[in-house]
Amino acid sequence: MIRFVATLVPVSYFLVFFCLPLVAISTPGDAKVQFSNKKTFDRVTFESEKPTKFRSQKFGSQILIEFTSPISSKFNKGKGDLGKYIKTFLLQDEGREAVVIMQGKLEYKVYRVANKIIVDVGPEVKSASNGLEGPKDRKTSNKKKTRPPVSVRVGKHKDYERLVFEWPKQVNYSITKSSDKISINFDSQGSVDLQAVRRQLPRSFSSFNLSEDKNNNLVVVIGYPKQSAIKHSKLDKKIVLDFLTLKAMLAGVWRVDESRIPLE
Repeated sequence: MIRFVATLVPVSYFLVFFCLPLVAISTPGDAKVQFSNKKTFDRVTFESEKPTKFRSQKFGSQILIEFTSPISSKFNKGKGDLGKYIKTFLLQDEGREAVVIMQGKLEYKVYRVANKIIVDVGPEVKSASNGLEGPKDRKTSNKKKTRPPVSVRVGKHKDYERLVFEWPKQVNYSITKSSDKISINFDSQGSVDLQAVRRQLPRSFSSFNLSEDKNNNLVVVIGYPKQSAIKHSKLDKKIVLDFLTLKAMLAGVWRVDESRIPLE
């Protein structure tokens, strides 16, 4: 009997040492999503355990909020919880994006208060956040309003596929490549209609995402086949990227006179 007990002690320690590390699994941060309705605006609040960086853009009646780290949220919303100014709310891209669709042409504001990211939508939202924001939040909000829109066109040709970034002003850029991604780093802030570009993106591109550098300048990250050859150039306010198709590359084809090809 004594021998039997002696063998159980090492086994219990074995289970403790080898099972405890399994608890520390990396998961998306939990966020509490709340909906509230006021007289002149509706509000969506994302409350997390620690501050999460974000950026927001507006496309028509859609507000896109992009989080730097994914959030995992469980919430129950009734039919009337969204209010009369918000038409639809959804989370996408595995919790990295939230989309708020407004009921027509309304005002909106996205800002941070401590660990909360707040979205206000309605005919009068200017006074909705009075007393909630600090000077830092106002400064960030003003920066977002000055981001110029960048038009992105996708062209599909016989031997290559083309992306054209057309800015409202001249900008400089740099290219960073990895085995399966390319990053275009612009020296200016800008906004891109992400959903519109993704809808027309060729199948050879695995992804198209937006980011920012430390100065809040626009960074575009594109996933592409590692076998593709890339050629890039600048023409006035346009930045042009050409991706040679694998079939054309194997055949040793590349265009000779690119001036004959329109930037479309």
